[in-house]
Amino acid sequence: MGNRTNFGFRTQLDGPIIFFYQHSAPSNGSAQLANAIKLLGEHPHCDPSYSTRRVITHIVGMDYDRATGYGIDTIVGDNENPIPVVDWEAEEVIIYPNEFALEFNERDKCEVYSLKEFVNTFAGDEE
Repeated sequence: MGNRTNFGFRTQLDGPIIFFYQHSAPSNGSAQLANAIKLLGEHPHCDPSYSTRRVITHIVGMDYDRATGYGIDTIVGDNENPIPVVDWEAEEVIIYPNEFALEFNERDKCEVYSLKEFVNTFAGDEE
């Protein structure tokens, strides 16, 4: 179904991760996520479930009524891009490798950013 990108969200420390995916994603999914987080303001970790919904809504935008294009799951399906996981309580984003259709493993983290560092590093570069 195209260039799939997954984003993970954790609302409580050591809690489960939910994954939001999109098909035909831009080449820089981290920028797309950073731009959405930036819109939340200074304290997005204060209401993690609300912040997750707002980020997903921002990414979907006006495509909400398309039959294909987006999904939510508790596992990573196929994937062609690095997987940023937002941990609201830890106030960080962890980027995991882009292993296609392999089991997601939290031990394989590549980079860790605070929310602010992630936004400052990636926001504005969305294609």
